[in-house]
Amino acid sequence: QKPLLKPAKVAGEPIATLLDLLREPEQRTRERVKKELETRDSKEVLAALKTWLSTQTDPQAKLEALWVQQWREAVDLDLLKQVLQDKQPEARAAAVRIVCNNTRFQSRNEALTFIKAAANDEHPLVRLEAVRACSFFGEDPELTGVPANGEGRKDAINIALEVLKHPMDYYLTYTLGETMRSLKPTPADIDIKANPAALGYVLEKMTNDELKAAPREEAVLAALLERPGIDVVTRDAAATDLAKKRNTTREAELIEAVVRIDERNQDSPASAELGKLLAASPAAALKKAEERIGRMGSKDHGVRSARIAGMAAWVALRGSPESIWKERQDNHETLSVLCDAAALISDPALRAKYQPLIVEVLKQANIPTHLRKSAMRALPLTGADNAPTNFAILSDSLLKGQERQTAANAIMQLPRTAWDKAKAEAIATNILAWAKTVPDKQRTEQSYVEVSQLGTEIALLLPDGGTSIRKELRNLGVAVFVVKTVREQMRYDTPQLTVEAGKPFEVIFENTDIMPHNIVFIPPGTRVDIGNAAQAMTAVPDETGAIYIPKEKGIWGYTKMLEPGQTERLQLKAPAKAGDYEYMCTFPGHWLIMWGKLKVE
Repeated sequence: QKPLLKPAKVAGEPIATLLDLLREPEQRTRERVKKELETRDSKEVLAALKTWLSTQTDPQAKLEALWVQQWREAVDLDLLKQVLQDKQPEARAAAVRIVCNNTRFQSRNEALTFIKAAANDEHPLVRLEAVRACSFFGEDPELTGVPANGEGRKDAINIALEVLKHPMDYYLTYTLGETMRSLKPTPADIDIKANPAALGYVLEKMTNDELKAAPREEAVLAALLERPGIDVVTRDAAATDLAKKRNTTREAELIEAVVRIDERNQDSPASAELGKLLAASPAAALKKAEERIGRMGSKDHGVRSARIAGMAAWVALRGSPESIWKERQDNHETLSVLCDAAALISDPALRAKYQPLIVEVLKQANIPTHLRKSAMRALPLTGADNAPTNFAILSDSLLKGQERQTAANAIMQLPRTAWDKAKAEAIATNILAWAKTVPDKQRTEQSYVEVSQLGTEIALLLPDGGTSIRKELRNLGVAVFVVKTVREQMRYDTPQLTVEAGKPFEVIFENTDIMPHNIVFIPPGTRVDIGNAAQAMTAVPDETGAIYIPKEKGIWGYTKMLEPGQTERLQLKAPAKAGDYEYMCTFPGHWLIMWGKLKVE
């Protein structure tokens, strides 16, 4: 073991002695010296420091002299420039911090000249200090002693982003993120020619709301097209505006956005939104992009969500899935994509044309699992006229144990008027028998909950309301419910939930529709009052990020307003008092028909 260091005598020592102690290897000693010097006459200290420096060749001495000057806001700029060129990266990094704190520069740009050089230093520690220094050049001149300059913030943004030209590590990544959070860059601030990577970084860090509020430049519009969570109106407008800027067409920009997502190998929900917009385009507009759409739709590799989007456009262009089905009938993967594309097609008449094709394929015994699941998912989309037939097909699959969860999910999407009461007992009994075989730990999983939920609801069609079956199913699992929206029907797929008074339960709410929805739990008899109150509100988020939630109305559980494809899980406690409560969507106008009953027993 090394012997302990003997503490240096600091208090009361002459200035010359104190300055010599600045060369001590122990940092705490040097800190004590600087604090002692702070108590001495400033003119005497600075004069002695100048004399002392003239005899020093050690870079550490120069750096410590800078710190003494910094403490007295009297930095020698020539000395600072020397240390900024020091061979030791630690010294250069410390000098950058002094640049950041210094008040003697004539303008922000003068300080930023030094910081820009440091942002491209060969050592990451120096680059780190440069990025941190840039964070002080925001709009508020009080954040730094450097005089305000209109270009200071913009220059600081581009200088900090210079580090993207060099290898990044955790600390640089974190510091750059915090600096950008302070400077709040917009795409208009970025010098794209000098640093092409900078624009992509800034766009990626912007929230959806910030992106929507940004000036409508090409890069912003392209990002709005490809960013998940952007509402369909904004996405559609971005495609139109981008087409005007590039002298192309809306459809061409939608297609290219899907292609870019595919090329990034990014399985994004944005692909589905782009596919919906494409499939809803006029036939004449799609015709102009026929070759491109055909290539997108016929791909049998790449990102699946992008392929589905291309397929939806291809079906819309052809006016029917039949010809594509016949051309690709030996390719089960393409047929699966073709079935999944039905969910992106807004025209119910076009979706109805899937019916005979799906019925035929489900008759085949040896089709792959992924194709069978896709076909089942597409059945509820073929329209109310086909619903009774589809109930029979799906219930038969469920009773045979074929893709039980997919079949149950699809049945829940069908109108209740299509449910065959004659099959209710067989289905409910089958689900109960299956539920008893599921291990306890798996009974909170969504796959179990969805099937069990179907058993509980279909048991209500029995003469006695299926009391015993519903009770057994409830006793088998934790009260977890999956509630989904039904596409284009402004309703939940589950019109009633039953819970025990005072007991906790969970709701997994999934928006599978093409417009925003939430689910809000309310007291009995308050739906009209709450609906009217929500309708009068502006779309200003509350502290949880939710909108259209009139808090004073007794609401005791709610989700955010979910965009298409989003899911949220609610953990709730049932009211202590039994009765018929309700849940509803509070988006303006939706509450009139989009609601369900929560039965508390």
